[in-house]
Amino acid sequence: MSGQYEAPNVDDKAIWDLWLSMHYLPAATAADELGIIDALCARPMTLDDMVSDLSLNRRALGVTMSVLCALNLAARREGAYHPSSVARAYLRSDSEYYWGPLFSSYKNSSSIHEQLINLLKSGDG
Repeated sequence: MSGQYEAPNVDDKAIWDLWLSMHYLPAATAADELGIIDALCARPMTLDDMVSDLSLNRRALGVTMSVLCALNLAARREGAYHPSSVARAYLRSDSEYYWGPLFSSYKNSSSIHEQLINLLKSGDG
């Protein structure tokens, strides 16, 4: 090879979306288990508010909140996070449309979910 790389003529976004999807559900299930969505439904919160109120690791929480924002489950406005209408309807534990019970089989069998919970609680994977 000459060291040159010829890129394919097709965008690889679908492949990246597929690859990154393994991180989407764990972010939502961890946020559900640790009460992040319920806390945001109670009031908009900064990252520091969530770290303090929920006793979570700042760095891991920042990354998780970025994923939740990318998935349109939360939004950051003026430094505070707010739940999306989808999160309020389906991820708030007192909603009649709450999906939490459907997540239980995944949470019980996923090492990624467990690792993320550990990171969020202590910073250790």
